[in-house]
Amino acid sequence: MFNWPHRGVAAAATEAALVGGVTAAVVARASASHASRARMPLPVQQVVVLPYQAGQGVGMMPPMIPRPAVLAQTAPIARASADANLQPLGVCGVQLPAALLEERASVRFFAIDVTSEEGRSWRVMRRFNDFWQLKEQLGPSARKLPGAPFPRKLLFACSGDKLEQRRGQLELWLGSVIQQPRADWIGVLRVFLQTGRQMIDLPTPPQHPVAFPQQIPPFQLIS
Repeated sequence: MFNWPHRGVAAAATEAALVGGVTAAVVARASASHASRARMPLPVQQVVVLPYQAGQGVGMMPPMIPRPAVLAQTAPIARASADANLQPLGVCGVQLPAALLEERASVRFFAIDVTSEEGRSWRVMRRFNDFWQLKEQLGPSARKLPGAPFPRKLLFACSGDKLEQRRGQLELWLGSVIQQPRADWIGVLRVFLQTGRQMIDLPTPPQHPVAFPQQIPPFQLIS
C-alpha cells in the first residue's frame, strides 16, 4: 500500500503511475509469450508397435488372426463337398421290401436295401417325407421321370393298398433316379443312401444254367 499522508499527493501519483506501468509491462510480456507458444508447431507424435510375445505382460491384447488363415481352414471343406459330385455313385440297385415296413411313433419308415457295384449290401430306413425332400433337392427334372412318377401326398393316413402302392412307386422312382444320375445328383443321393446304414447280407439270386446247343457230329460219307 502507498503511504499517502507522508509522501504527498504528487509523490503518490508518480508512484502509482510507475506501478501501473510495471503491471502493464508484465501483462504485455505474458501475452507475447503466450502468442509465441501458440505459433510454435506441435511436436510430432510417433507410435511404436512392439511385437507380441506370450507371457510378455498382463492386459496386453493378442494380435488379430489374419484373414488368409481363416480361409485356409474352410477351403478343404468346400473342396470335399465339391469333389463328392465327381466320384461315381457306385450303386447298382435298390429294393424296398414290403415286409420290412416299420411304424415308429405313428410314422411309417420304408426299408431301403442298397446293393453296390462291388457286391456289398446295406439297409437304411427312410420316411416318406425323406423321399419328398430328396425329390425337391434333385430339382424339377427328378419330379416326373418317364415311367416312374413320384407318388403324391394324401390328405389322410396312408395304409392298406394305398401304402403298398406308395411303396411300389417309391421303389420304382428311386431305381430310375439311380439308373440315370446326373452329376449334381450324386452328392445328395450318396447322403440319402448311406447315412445311418447297416450292413446286411442279401440272398444271392439263383442262377439258371445256360443251355448250350448240342454238338452236331461231323459229316460222314456213306459208302
